[in-house]
Amino acid sequence: MLTLEEQSELDLLDESAVCGENNILFLSYPLKEEISNSDIEVVKFIDTLEA
Repeated sequence: MLTLEEQSELDLLDESAVCGENNILFLSYPLKEEISNSDIEVVKFIDTLEA
């Protein structure tokens, strides 16, 4: 769950494409350093993973 800047620093910008080529579902949701339980967008994303 890296930010675009972190992906670039780690040379992971093509991670989604590589996953797609290997029939792996790639989901990206960049996370801030600190997450509170009240962060609605994070909670919504996590809920999609449970489905």
